[in-house]
Amino acid sequence: MPMPIPSGSLLHEVDVFSDLQSSSHPGSSSSSSVFINSPQRDVHSIWTPSSSGCSRSNASSRPQSLTGPSEGTVYGKGKGKAADLPPCLPPLAFSRPEFSYSHIAWPTSSVTDSVEPSSYGSPRFDSPNSPSPSFSFDATNFPNPTQSNPSHNPTHVRRRALSISSIHSTSSVSTLSLSKLRNKAFSGTPGNLARKLLRKPGVPATDNGSLEVPFQSDHHILDEQCKDVPPAYTITSNDGSQSLSWPLPPPTLKGKLRSNSSPSSFSILDLATASSTDHFTPLSLIIPSYFEALPRELRLRVLLAFLDVHEEEYEKDLMDGQWSVMKASSSKNKWVGRNRGMRELVKLSRVSKSWQMLLSDGQLWRTLDLRSFYNVPKTLILRLTSVAGPFITSLNFAGHVFLLSTTLTDVADHLCVQLTSSNGVPFTQLTALNFRGCTMLTTQSLHYLLKVSPALEKLDVKGLHIVTNTTCEMLAASCPQLTVLNMSRCPSMDADGIYCLCQTAISRKRTLLIRVLRLSGLKYVDDKMMAVVGKACPDLEVLDLSYCRQLHNSALEAFVACGEDEILGVETVVLNACQVGRDAGDNNKYRRRITQLRHISLSFCFLLTDIACSNLAHSVPRLEFLELAGIGDDLGDEGLIRLLNTTPMIRRLDLEDTAQITDAVISAITPSVNAEDEAVRDEREAGHALEHLVISYASSITDDALLTLIRACTRLKVLEADNTRIGPRVFKEFIRLSRRREVSDSRIVAVDCRTIGEHAVKEMASMTRPRLGWRAYDSRKLKYLDGRDGDLEDLKVGQDECDDKRVVVKTFYSWQTVDSVRTSREKRRKSGSRRAMNGSGCSSDDADNIGHTTRWWSPGGRRSGANSPTDVGRDTCRIM
Repeated sequence: MPMPIPSGSLLHEVDVFSDLQSSSHPGSSSSSSVFINSPQRDVHSIWTPSSSGCSRSNASSRPQSLTGPSEGTVYGKGKGKAADLPPCLPPLAFSRPEFSYSHIAWPTSSVTDSVEPSSYGSPRFDSPNSPSPSFSFDATNFPNPTQSNPSHNPTHVRRRALSISSIHSTSSVSTLSLSKLRNKAFSGTPGNLARKLLRKPGVPATDNGSLEVPFQSDHHILDEQCKDVPPAYTITSNDGSQSLSWPLPPPTLKGKLRSNSSPSSFSILDLATASSTDHFTPLSLIIPSYFEALPRELRLRVLLAFLDVHEEEYEKDLMDGQWSVMKASSSKNKWVGRNRGMRELVKLSRVSKSWQMLLSDGQLWRTLDLRSFYNVPKTLILRLTSVAGPFITSLNFAGHVFLLSTTLTDVADHLCVQLTSSNGVPFTQLTALNFRGCTMLTTQSLHYLLKVSPALEKLDVKGLHIVTNTTCEMLAASCPQLTVLNMSRCPSMDADGIYCLCQTAISRKRTLLIRVLRLSGLKYVDDKMMAVVGKACPDLEVLDLSYCRQLHNSALEAFVACGEDEILGVETVVLNACQVGRDAGDNNKYRRRITQLRHISLSFCFLLTDIACSNLAHSVPRLEFLELAGIGDDLGDEGLIRLLNTTPMIRRLDLEDTAQITDAVISAITPSVNAEDEAVRDEREAGHALEHLVISYASSITDDALLTLIRACTRLKVLEADNTRIGPRVFKEFIRLSRRREVSDSRIVAVDCRTIGEHAVKEMASMTRPRLGWRAYDSRKLKYLDGRDGDLEDLKVGQDECDDKRVVVKTFYSWQTVDSVRTSREKRRKSGSRRAMNGSGCSSDDADNIGHTTRWWSPGGRRSGANSPTDVGRDTCRIM
């Protein structure tokens, strides 16, 4: 169709609403009536190009004729068909630019309200070649002219959403055809463009298809479906009796699949009724917890068995030979046995709160041994003790240097059992405490814990400066069940504290239950203290008085002496003067108390002589460990022999630095040679149970005495004879007998024995090893050579240091093997490094030094020239 070109000035804007209002007046022209009654006529907004482009005409008068174009009609001046002008679009009007959809200018229910132009739901004509939009309306869709608003402003902004006005003004039509609205809205557009734009997936592209939307009879259904959604469109009838609220823009406004200014596209499916029952709800999968179904006691038993399993696995690896130095040195095996089980229990507490409470149960933590976990946080300690406190019976904080006194006080409060009675005093059930190395504690915190621990049996506070004489008074008042006490190396206490502890028990006519008393380094030890110790501790089995510099011979006599008033309930023996080492002309009788001592240590008590041994004779018949190292030349044969003849159960004898002893002492502990059979051994004969003998610096001992001792003492396991005159015969005989008897971890020390040369050491190399190796994570820096790791075949030097069947030989020449292994490992590491592979290895000087060191420390190496021991520098000093 040719484009109509009206003559005269163009209209600024042609509004349909103004036409409708003018048609309602009695004086309206017939042309308006024709326009309304003709569904095929279009209303066009006329645009004309200007000199500066396309601009809107400023004419305010309405056109004289709005009839549709027909053939032969000419608009404008002249005759004939006017030239086609290029199409031109009006300037676009945009809303305020915003970065969000907080405000969207949705169409409102009132068509007379002034709204900003919106592109939502309206057809887009973005192409400059597309014609101007034209709209046609059916007269039946308009309200009665008499009900229209008479006020009209002809210059108001043109409404783009004209189709919604017909919906707002319709009250008598029950159904609305979407297909008709589509055809009317795009009647002026070319061909199938509107159909393609309006076609939706799943909807047949037919002109006669319509989508019916209930308005009158079914509007209550839509209201019920959209009652919870705030309406965006409201359609109200003229009389106000019927209304319809749309939760989203109406489908008639959707002229395209997706609008750029719309946050979401609208579909007729948005009006579908939501089913009350969701048929696609996934079924809840409930996994039954069989562990939680068990009773609490059974669950605790399972966790206790969890600890036992870790211990059994570690023991099984040791017995099966699968545990090696390389495996033990790995960080994965830092914790083994029960320690690993404890760590796993703490990790399992992260599963849930119920597991956390279960794993904090006191039945699992009766023995809280944190000796290996010296970096355990304070929060974990308080959490365990707060839940399992009343059940804990053993507490081991050895090595916890950063344990504060406030933490210990809180732990003491958590361990207390609160009694319900009015006069009840809170107390703990602790039986063992170990605070060795806890240097940041205070005396008050320690005393607070001791005060509430009446059942305490074992206490180890070795080396703590917080231990004073008042601590001994606290033990005497609060801990009557004490059996093991270790107060060695406590610089803030002296003999008066021990005297107060024992004298308190004697004044109460009671005895102490102490069996193990370790007082190494105690100051001012005198006869008075030793006398009360002997009276108050009749069950004493272990007494450590090493490094007590003020200890005299008379103090030991006071320890075993027994008066007439102490005979009741005490086993005693009456001795003459010769038996106690006195003058033979003395006719006095001496009563001695028979003690239960099994281990006594008097090492480095420089004031003692062999008279101290005579004073102990016949009073320690059950003695097994006797340590008299470091006393010096004052220790002679007479008193020592007198004591050894009355101790048949002796197992370990330490006589280091006793240079004055002779073969008579060795003969005193040598059993009969013909008694090789263990079944016919006489247990009353001294030396039959000897396992460990130390005679270092005893230069008067001969080889014959030692050979007789080695052959007679079938249980002898360790012989330390460094700096003596023993020869190769004793050395080889001990190694051969130890291998024949299959003694585990046998050891001989022959350092500085001039008669034992390199040839003897090399001859016994197949049955010996240089060090007593052990497989654990703590020994990783010692780098023991283990045959299970296969290093023997690779290095081709050294002996298996972890084979318990080999005899440990500690001599000057055997120690060279240790450094030889280290040098071979270092050389292998350097040869396999990237620098060596690239040809940029060590210099010739370094290679020469490595070769010299290897030859010097390897058995059979040369001993002359630059390889002599005198050429070893300060940085290469070797320490055994």
